Amino acid sequence: YLLGFSNTSQSSIVCYFKNDKVTYFVPNWKFDSAQKQWDIVYSEQEWSNPPAKRHRFENNTDSFRQVLVDIRNFASQIGSDYFADVFGSAISILDGDSEYPYKEYGFEIPQIPDKNLKLFGAAGHADVFGAMGSWNDEPSGAAHQKGLSEEYETLSDELLKNVRLAIMYAINEW
Repeated sequence: YLLGFSNTSQSSIVCYFKNDKVTYFVPNWKFDSAQKQWDIVYSEQEWSNPPAKRHRFENNTDSFRQVLVDIRNFASQIGSDYFADVFGSAISILDGDSEYPYKEYGFEIPQIPDKNLKLFGAAGHADVFGAMGSWNDEPSGAAHQKGLSEEYETLSDELLKNVRLAIMYAINEW
């Protein structure tokens, strides 16, 4: 699930400082053939002509929870119990019924307020796009076989949108 945080598309992290300085971090991907894994190193760049005001993000907890419920039920409907469990776990994280999910991997818990941490953790857990065995693979075919491709596409789009909005809110609005 952490693949979503390293991101599979070109993106950057923007930082606004109190002294009006704005920087951004760009990922540099390099494959380590000895370790057989990708190393992702972010380099900081100064933004010489940033926007005048920092963008604000809305709390999408309610819409995120709703799409998680809807896609969990849909996953069950198409017989994808594994993903139904993943989405159910994301709901538990979002609602505070489960702990931050990445402690077991030795990751540091982000130092953000609890409500933001729940949103961030749920978003990371629900980011099921990309890589082998993802939501894009077998569930897409199962939905197609049941004549539910349009619902699969709609729910997948809503999930991706809400995951990204949740991350933006969680890390920027506190």
